[in-house]
Amino acid sequence: MATYVAFRPDTRVGVVVYANTPLNVSDIALYVLTGRPVPPPEAPNESGTQAAIHVPAAVLAGYVGRYRLNPQMVLNITAQGERLFGAVNGNPLTEVYGSSRTHFFARTANAQLDFQPGPDGRAVALTFTLNGVAMPAVRLANQGD
Repeated sequence: MATYVAFRPDTRVGVVVYANTPLNVSDIALYVLTGRPVPPPEAPNESGTQAAIHVPAAVLAGYVGRYRLNPQMVLNITAQGERLFGAVNGNPLTEVYGSSRTHFFARTANAQLDFQPGPDGRAVALTFTLNGVAMPAVRLANQGD
């Protein structure tokens, strides 16, 4: 959930934005409050497409699991062979691509995953960055967590 409240005493105008999303909604609120347009999102790189590297299936297997982003949100990471996918709270799977053995990015959204593997190679935590907002997440031990 995202919430943003702003008030301009000089114009006596206020705005409240409440969204069912982990995204930062301050740009929407400030647009409503000031009338200035929201800047467009930045491209991943000059070519428009980030380059992916091959990450072995054995490495990906160490990242498969459930990670708690906040009390209401769980990120589920799955692998299919040498492909890695993520989904928040049962939403459709999004494929993510490796730019290193621990850093992954989505091509369909401004989203990145940074895994923190333990000594055995199995991830103990990750950081999920969505539209520039970083959300650390701890790996859940059991399905019911």
